[in-house]
Amino acid sequence: MTRKTLMLLLSALIAVSAEAVKQEGLVTPEDERAIALAIEDEIYDRDLQGYYADVGGGLGQYKARVQFYIEPYIHQGVATLIYKFMPYGEVYRVFWIRDDGLARLDGDPDIGFPPTQRNFLTLYGDDDSLCRRKQEWLKFYFVIEVQPTKERIAEAVARQKKRTGRSVREEKARESRGKQPSSE
Repeated sequence: MTRKTLMLLLSALIAVSAEAVKQEGLVTPEDERAIALAIEDEIYDRDLQGYYADVGGGLGQYKARVQFYIEPYIHQGVATLIYKFMPYGEVYRVFWIRDDGLARLDGDPDIGFPPTQRNFLTLYGDDDSLCRRKQEWLKFYFVIEVQPTKERIAEAVARQKKRTGRSVREEKARESRGKQPSSE
């Protein structure tokens, strides 16, 4: 295990210590679905789905199928994944699986993914290591609807609030309403 990987895992342990999480084991198909859903929900909650119109393998005009890679073993509650998180780019991101089955992505995209954080853009990493991980790690896909239904957005917002205690989409809507001129 590299020093960087060890530091990532130790940092993430601090973040997950307050949540009941899956501690050890191979990533299961249920975990994979939970991770894909967490990625999708965050994209919808942040209203970033439009950035996926030309990313990944197309599933028609309004859907994108995007691959992601998961470290195959959860160590002390956490593991890492690699995926395209537009408009940021490809990221290394720590995750954990909560006892309720929801996956939780670590970090705050609002600060970007600088090389000084445990969640960072792959361009800051070693290319050989990135290629090796993409060969050795589990490969899955998530699907983004460029024009999701209101119901899909509502589901994503509800799960994000359960995962993180907040919804970026709702916060922006509140801010937007607060800035509109009054109708007096």
